[in-house]
Amino acid sequence: LAEAQGCLPRGFEVAHDQIFIKNTSAAAAFATKGAPLSIADDGAKITVASPKVSFTFDRAAGAVTSYRVGGTEYFAEGFGLQPNFWRAPTDNDYGNSMPRRLHVWKESSRNFKVTEASAQKEGDAVRLTVTYLLAAGNTYKVGYTVWPSGAVEVEAAFASAERRAVNVGPTEAQLEATFTPGAAEGRKR
Repeated sequence: LAEAQGCLPRGFEVAHDQIFIKNTSAAAAFATKGAPLSIADDGAKITVASPKVSFTFDRAAGAVTSYRVGGTEYFAEGFGLQPNFWRAPTDNDYGNSMPRRLHVWKESSRNFKVTEASAQKEGDAVRLTVTYLLAAGNTYKVGYTVWPSGAVEVEAAFASAERRAVNVGPTEAQLEATFTPGAAEGRKR
């Protein structure tokens, strides 16, 4: 310090080193090119596939049950992508009766109904759109855009029982930690 400040004397060293923190901008673009995708809908499942990628949505389970890229399956049997609006309660949650008050959200995470599921081509990609009816009467719409490279973009919109839609955009964590199969091969769009 050039001058004394409060209880710190003149000449006191406040800091001796600085660390540069990299300024990270938007995530690099992911690869999108690959063999053309096909859509197979047998009424029970919708599968988007090419020789490199396979993405399967099961209407009865209400979940994406298979995601395979380059021969590697990314979901263990019995697991997949589906809506989840619940987390394990903490002691404080029990103290304020949260599990009892908000039980409908636990039910909305396991007792939902697929009201609509469809897939259509959008350029080189295929967009799979799923609408869920939740236990509280809310609707939740999820769009999966599958690219020929195996990359998948996910968008979601939640509508209250009054049907006022609210878009749920990507979080900062999602923007910084995007998973792209084969990312080591390059990140060219």
